[in-house]
Amino acid sequence: MDISELREKPAGRQPIDTRAIPDSRLEEVMDAVGRALAAGKLVYWICPLVEESEAEGTDHLVNATKRFESLKKRFGGQVGLVHGQMKGTEKDRVMAAFASHEIGLLVATTVVEVGVDVPAATIMVIENAERFGLAHLVQRLAARAMCLACGKAACPVTASLVPTYTPSSSARPATRRSVS
Repeated sequence: MDISELREKPAGRQPIDTRAIPDSRLEEVMDAVGRALAAGKLVYWICPLVEESEAEGTDHLVNATKRFESLKKRFGGQVGLVHGQMKGTEKDRVMAAFASHEIGLLVATTVVEVGVDVPAATIMVIENAERFGLAHLVQRLAARAMCLACGKAACPVTASLVPTYTPSSSARPATRRSVS
């Protein structure tokens, strides 16, 4: 079996500043998003579910619809929602509004990892980050959604991972780590 190994970043590519932030500090994350929006930045907010699920073991998961409603109350018309259950034309309309800065905060499911090119989006918040593998988080979501894989990002990029830890979980968030 052949193995490809990348040992260097593409020329001009900025590192992704990745931070694991406990869900108990979500209010601070929202404050930071508010400052980013005030500065004209574009922000993705990724959730693992579209709506609430009755499946066992999902009661702690944040759904995009509920998060959209709470962020819309806080930030008003700056917030949009996109997920895989929407019709293609509606998804395209919302994504176009995001790309043209009509909205600054896009709440979404992982539907944004396919066919998205919004290089101006330099911040991504991923709730329930433990639901996604590291490769999925960095290579597929952050790199694809922010078009970093091609080295187009001229601005520093921040990915805030907001995992939900249960008291019985042995996993604990890292304080800060840069992912290239």
